[in-house]
Amino acid sequence: MKLLITGNSQAGALKRAHDADPGKIREAGIEPYFYVVPGGIGPDFEVENGHLVLGKRSASHPPYTVPAATASMPLSDFDAILI
Repeated sequence: MKLLITGNSQAGALKRAHDADPGKIREAGIEPYFYVVPGGIGPDFEVENGHLVLGKRSASHPPYTVPAATASMPLSDFDAILI
């Protein structure tokens, strides 16, 4: 199952937890994708043409995606989205 995890620093905390023990989520059959906006300004996302698009952003706190192509993937590619 492809799971998009998106949000602010709380989503970043989930990414750090995943990095500490990546086997647990993969053993459950979940393939995680991360689209995180740190820095307390967001996230400010909109859905346009089936894609998650970042609105407000800060040059000092750019979005973080893993894998890198996550931001360009259509939402229909994911089985679930955690915001």
